[in-house]
Amino acid sequence: MNTNLDIIIEKFQNDQNLITINQVFPKVLYYVRSNMDGDSVPEKFMSRLNKHFSDLNIPFALTINIANKSMGLIFEGRAQEYVAIPLKIANMIRFNQGTFSPGVYNSEKEYDIDAFNTILDGELLYFRFGTFEEYKLPMNEVENLNPKSVVNELNNSFKNTLYSDLKINFKLHKDLLSCEMNRDDVEVILPSALSKYLGVNEKLVYTNGTSVNVQESIAQEEEQIEEQEEFDEDEGDQTPIPPPSVPRKSLLVLLDCVDNQYFNNKPYPLLRRTNLTDDYKSENREYFDPVIFMPVNRQDIKQLRVKFVDEYGQNLDFGNNLTVIEIYFKPKYEN
Repeated sequence: MNTNLDIIIEKFQNDQNLITINQVFPKVLYYVRSNMDGDSVPEKFMSRLNKHFSDLNIPFALTINIANKSMGLIFEGRAQEYVAIPLKIANMIRFNQGTFSPGVYNSEKEYDIDAFNTILDGELLYFRFGTFEEYKLPMNEVENLNPKSVVNELNNSFKNTLYSDLKINFKLHKDLLSCEMNRDDVEVILPSALSKYLGVNEKLVYTNGTSVNVQESIAQEEEQIEEQEEFDEDEGDQTPIPPPSVPRKSLLVLLDCVDNQYFNNKPYPLLRRTNLTDDYKSENREYFDPVIFMPVNRQDIKQLRVKFVDEYGQNLDFGNNLTVIEIYFKPKYEN
């Protein structure tokens, strides 16, 4: 059966189609503040800290501009390396971030002496130096733009990763998107088009155990799909198959956005019923007169699912004939 449908599908392509996978190799080092050794003022604290990492052959150092007392840092690592500094030091320098790739970073503001004083004498300050492998993975094309299909194709895309032992699985249940991995040294960033579709932060980094709420319309659509699948399963188990000698007499038009009604003691999302002729596969036009509007069971409709079945609930096959469906909606007026 060929059916005319006008469907607008956002294609996940180009740079918006790329999944980013980072494998992280961290190394944690620490520095101990010691007022006895001269760490009572920021300048001496910075000097001793720099010597500490220089002795360890770590290409990292804090900097200071004597003229305006602003501070910064230099990290001369390789392109795929990073450094994560303690929050108290980031606050002292007046940085609004704590993780840095190789480069020179300067604050234009005078260092925060109050933030420095929160660093206790004898406190261990942990610095994380790491290397990551970044891998760009194209996401599979999504044929049907609904939440379940999108997440399924996302998971299928991970089967093409370079890491044969890496298992990544996303799950969407109602309004919660969760990520499960078999390793804790891997980070994933979803394609920007997919993040926009789900209504989540495009820069969100997913690790093992990450969960995030999706936008309400996605959650509603996912719940409706689950309910429809449960209904279809029940239909498959309970619908009687007509004996070959019994002719089909009724054509039922089912539409998934209307509530179930009972026909022959079976629940169907029934829009209309009409008589079924023996030559129903030939060219025919059916006008439902008078037009009867049925209540819609949802507020946000992105796609519709239409089925044609007989009075036994069996799908009708129209062969290769073109089937055109016109469905009309009107606003609901409240008294």
